[in-house]
Amino acid sequence: MIERSVTIDVAKGIGILLVVLGHNAAFREGMHPAYEAIYLFHMPLFFFLSGVTFKAGEPLVVLRKRFRSLLVPYFAMGALAFVFDLLVAGPVNAGVELRGILYGTGNALRFVPLWFLPCLFVVSMSATFLLSARARIAAEVTSNGATRRFLAGVSLVGVVAGSWILASGRFAQPPFQDAIGRPLGLPWSLDLAPFVLGIFLCGMLMSHSRVLRNGPYPWLLVASGIAVLSLLVVNDVSLDLNYRRMTFPLAALVGVAAGVAATIALSSIIARTSMLGRLLSYLGSASLVLLMLHSPVQRRVLDQLAPWIANDTVLIVTSTCATVAIICVIDLCVLRRIRALGWVCYPRGSAVGAA
Repeated sequence: MIERSVTIDVAKGIGILLVVLGHNAAFREGMHPAYEAIYLFHMPLFFFLSGVTFKAGEPLVVLRKRFRSLLVPYFAMGALAFVFDLLVAGPVNAGVELRGILYGTGNALRFVPLWFLPCLFVVSMSATFLLSARARIAAEVTSNGATRRFLAGVSLVGVVAGSWILASGRFAQPPFQDAIGRPLGLPWSLDLAPFVLGIFLCGMLMSHSRVLRNGPYPWLLVASGIAVLSLLVVNDVSLDLNYRRMTFPLAALVGVAAGVAATIALSSIIARTSMLGRLLSYLGSASLVLLMLHSPVQRRVLDQLAPWIANDTVLIVTSTCATVAIICVIDLCVLRRIRALGWVCYPRGSAVGAA
């Protein structure tokens, strides 16, 4: 269990670095194929890891814990955005921000990446209610194998139905768009729920697997994953959950599986190292903080560095590293030292990661 926990924390660390990199405007414009490759799996990876670490329980208990760990940070950041707009842009803009916070999808929010938190809340509670309903109606409630088959069936249906919804683009079209034509989807990403619930349940099913601790041929899995992702991107296979876009659904699902498997395999290798393993494990434990803060911090960092750095690769690496370093300093020197802020950012008093 300890080794698996380190591997999962390292995977969260890699995942949040990919999120920060994926939201880097210089990376998106300067290395677009790599950007598309990351987007094929980096958010499904977090839903998968959230399923791996999820602990089922009574619905009211899970509801209280999930509200505390996911929605308190979400509404805290939303309150900051609302107050900022109220003071700087006036009550009209603040009202728009408030509606966006309540709607809870990426393009409705000032801090776009926060859409993950209410979406994960919906998915966690959906999984909880499914398990609770099965426990009430199934005769073989004590059969672990039957429960796993039930979860596998629901996962398959969710992934298939969710892929169909994404590929149709229905919730990326009017009336599910903002004033400038960006997709909004349904409130709290309910339109994404079938797909990401399927991924989440896959994580639950894999939570006790030896593959997560010490899978065979990890370097082969990493190399194969990179090769598959490269091949898919060259052939215009893409996935963007926030923009409700999926092309070539079956191929995109292969990309999701390849990216997640390669990340887990790489994490199992890094977890055995000392310095790099500890660094990525720390980033994994602070992934909620990085998710909350990287968008505004990285925007300012890019504004400051872009006039001075002409080379795209150098700008991408420098701005990403600077963003992560600044947030780590804030985390270690401020958030973990001030009780009220730690209460928001570390709801369980320990690593939250992907919650």
